[in-house]
Amino acid sequence: MHQSFKKCSTFIFITIISFFSLFTSGYALNAPDAPTGLSASDGTLSGKVQVTWSAVSGAQSYDVYRADMPAWTGTAPKKIASSVAGTTYNDTSASRGNRYYYWVKSISASGVSRYSNFDAGYRGKTGTKPAVPTNVSATNGTASGKVNITWDKTNNTLIYEIWRADIPAFLGGKIKKIGTSANRSYSDATVVAGNRYYYWVKARNSWGVSRYSLFDTGYIGTASLPLSPPANISASEISVSGKVNISWRPISGALVYEVWRATKLVSEGGKPQRVGFLPGTSFDNTSTANNTNYYYWVKARDSWGSSRYSRPVSPGTSIGSGGDPNPSTPGDDCDTAMPLAVNSSYSGTFVTDMDIHFFKITPSSSGTLTVYTTGDTDTLGGILDDDCFLLEDDDDSGNNFNFNMSMTLAAGTYYIATTPAVYDETGPYTLYLSFTGSGSSGGSANPNQVSLELGEEVPIGSSSVGTGNMILTANIDEDPIDGMAISIPPASYQEATTFTVSHSPIISHSGNENFNPVTPLISIENGGEYADEIITVKIPVTIEDGYHYMAFYYDKTTGALEGIPEVDHDSTSLTIATRHFSEILVNRLMYRIFFGNETVDSGFQVKQDNWPFENPVTHLSPGICSGMSIASLYYYNEIKKQKAYPPLFGFYDNGTSDFDIDDDQAIKLCSTIQWWDDNNGIRPSSTDDDLWTYFTFIHAILLSGEPQYVSIYPSGNDPIGHAMVVYKKSGNDLYVSDPNLPEDQNVKIEFEWSSDPLTTDPKQLTGSFKAFESQWNKGSDKVDFTEISYSGTSAFIDSSFGDLWNQLDNGTVPWNKSIDTTLHEDYHEYEFKIIEKDSSGTERESDLTDNYETTNSVIKIKVAKNLR
Repeated sequence: MHQSFKKCSTFIFITIISFFSLFTSGYALNAPDAPTGLSASDGTLSGKVQVTWSAVSGAQSYDVYRADMPAWTGTAPKKIASSVAGTTYNDTSASRGNRYYYWVKSISASGVSRYSNFDAGYRGKTGTKPAVPTNVSATNGTASGKVNITWDKTNNTLIYEIWRADIPAFLGGKIKKIGTSANRSYSDATVVAGNRYYYWVKARNSWGVSRYSLFDTGYIGTASLPLSPPANISASEISVSGKVNISWRPISGALVYEVWRATKLVSEGGKPQRVGFLPGTSFDNTSTANNTNYYYWVKARDSWGSSRYSRPVSPGTSIGSGGDPNPSTPGDDCDTAMPLAVNSSYSGTFVTDMDIHFFKITPSSSGTLTVYTTGDTDTLGGILDDDCFLLEDDDDSGNNFNFNMSMTLAAGTYYIATTPAVYDETGPYTLYLSFTGSGSSGGSANPNQVSLELGEEVPIGSSSVGTGNMILTANIDEDPIDGMAISIPPASYQEATTFTVSHSPIISHSGNENFNPVTPLISIENGGEYADEIITVKIPVTIEDGYHYMAFYYDKTTGALEGIPEVDHDSTSLTIATRHFSEILVNRLMYRIFFGNETVDSGFQVKQDNWPFENPVTHLSPGICSGMSIASLYYYNEIKKQKAYPPLFGFYDNGTSDFDIDDDQAIKLCSTIQWWDDNNGIRPSSTDDDLWTYFTFIHAILLSGEPQYVSIYPSGNDPIGHAMVVYKKSGNDLYVSDPNLPEDQNVKIEFEWSSDPLTTDPKQLTGSFKAFESQWNKGSDKVDFTEISYSGTSAFIDSSFGDLWNQLDNGTVPWNKSIDTTLHEDYHEYEFKIIEKDSSGTERESDLTDNYETTNSVIKIKVAKNLR
């Protein structure tokens, strides 16, 4: 969350009081003035921090004080030097990596001055503020007379700040700091039995303070039951000025009350909106309109949640029970929450910074709920139970200061709440929900997953393959895979490898409506290792005119299908190319399915699911298009969809959306994958039939539901190409995410029919791709790419990037990423030096630091490579 204070004057006043309470001791009326112009060096001097100040008239000497943190944190400065004669002091006791705060007092025969204003200084490089504390835990009635709060240690921390609220922040609660601790625990003895409290922890050092931790709730005694709704509600007649006064009887234990209003009763379609939030029992509603009837409800709220709605009243009268609202738009509380499917999204807008939007979900089984928002609006979110008790909240775990949280839930009813996280924050947001479990209300199973009922497995045989060339052929009369041949080139494996082949008949299947297998499920086992060369498999299958045939990997655990590249086909067989093996089958679809569907969409979106930077040149490769494409496919399929993470675009940005080159961690990840692909992802031989290739991309999206990897080349013989992601077929064209054009949503590979496919005999259908114009990298000349090749996802390169992606999430993709002994080039760090002339005209070299100032009109910048 961005730091912001709505009541700035209150914050400043508290700071001033704290300052004087700490620093007025020992001051005399006739003492000298406090020193001015205090300045402490910021890493510019070796082995010390130099503190300077302006001389004070009448001062005989000066005392220097130092603290690890600012005074308003409660840290009192300590004297580190007495009776300094001049106006300079060198603090050689300062430790590298720490920042210190310095003050100076003037000393004369008549007394000691007040403290000067402070300045912060350090030696060496700048440090960082601590990480956010984790695993915050508060006791729930188990400690006598207090709530004990504990958390995990964070490195480089001087003190921890403990913050508390009576009500969650997004429900109007005000978070206040209640204490500090140098350890990993704190006891709050100011609690009152019967109340529940919300606790957060921050870590602070001399460089600053972390964000709030996730909260935990705690209390003493026993948990309280929900409050009763307010009674004796009355509403005055509308006055001449348009005011209605609503009053009610107080509820014991209530902290605040909420006033709700609608122009109809709920039974008549009314949708109450909250118009008041106050601690008292009387509210003046002045936002009324002429000739409009109103109904009012009141709710009581304490630290445990809110009551149900009161009975409704209209001006001058009391009416019977109004029931609970059930709006079709986001509500302002649990009772007005908008129902959402557990796997869905909603786009909304906060009109004011006090807006709170509530949603209701009803998972029908246990599972894990992940909920997050995207967009430029800083959001805070919470998950609440059926009683509207807060279970979990989050602020900044998502991208761009949005929230992102996951929680394991049982079957039942839950609520999601989101609100602007910062005062004066308004604007649009998109809420995403993902639930993984055995079943869910409002959600649906993945329509692309396939469930198979298999018959008895039929073993074909096993054979050991050495390092030379070998062809394994199944010669079994009348067997459905009779004639299948596995061609293994020399040097495919570094040692003998055993191939075991079997197949299982597919008795029945369910799931994807486009699934129509024409082979048994073929199992080729060889230990799961990727071969060093491309292996081809010739699968016997009758290829009929008017149909497209495609091989797929099948995952027995998940039911997922993944396309396998083809190198050839004839009337009796389909030959595929791969470097690894698992269960394989061939699917068949009629031609008319491909051009009968106007749009076939994987869900992948440009400016959402691709990298935001343009295809750069790195020292590993003159362009990282395949690294960017493979990484974006992995993130979309394995992280965003499986773990419900935010979209990739900008998620790993370093906070400078208009400046890409500083996104070093993401660029290094893509560059490393590019290197793997350049050295291991061998270019396959592909079919020269554009129509068949065109159908292959559509077939793959229809069966897998996933975007596809495409390789393009200037000609059939050119070994160097360009890589992109095909994510949609619309009209006749394949829409692509081109790493050279990360924000262009209209980039497409155009396909041109030679005749109308709807009226032409399928046997006579032909068509071709138009040349696709792109670049080798963002700075190169334009190139016409005429050969379009389907490359699958994992057929040629191992896409298991979990460890590398963990390094990206942790910001630790290393500078020195030697993939193996063949990689002699390492990532480099660069040093920047300033070269400028001094007063004598001599060129001097110095470090380029933040906020560097110069009086010269011309300077030189020297960039020096520093191999690490």
